[in-house]
Amino acid sequence: MNEEPYEYGKRNGRLTYNFCVDVFAQGYDHLSQVIRIAFTDRLVGEKSATHYLIDQRYGVVFFSVQPWETLDDAWSPDGLKVSGATKFSEPIGSREASDFAWNWLQEVEYPSTEEHDGEAMKGWRVYNQEEGIVGNCRQAVVAVQPFWVYLGK
Repeated sequence: MNEEPYEYGKRNGRLTYNFCVDVFAQGYDHLSQVIRIAFTDRLVGEKSATHYLIDQRYGVVFFSVQPWETLDDAWSPDGLKVSGATKFSEPIGSREASDFAWNWLQEVEYPSTEEHDGEAMKGWRVYNQEEGIVGNCRQAVVAVQPFWVYLGK
């Protein structure tokens, strides 16, 4: 009998409309490219962000909420709590989200670099999780965190 492969419990791999990203890098150009990919829905083209949340655990998180929806908390106990999310005056695209995230990264406090004895540069992590969500919140598109980019000796 021929066994079909399963990944994340789905037959024949992952079925998702959103791109799943997890990139560590530095610089604005790379940030904007990764956010553009994360904002791409494979069916309708570019998404827009309607809300954002700055969370200590997840970083700055962008949400896409349809006009008939409300922003819902994640379904798991350790998921993202969205009660403090701020609505943009009008939906923004990937370029505006990149600018927003970049400006936030310029002002946010980076974690300590004590774990590394070489040189380090301020960088970032842009990510979402399985099925293109963040913190088990289906309306979250992508999150950006400050991360150090460590350079080898």
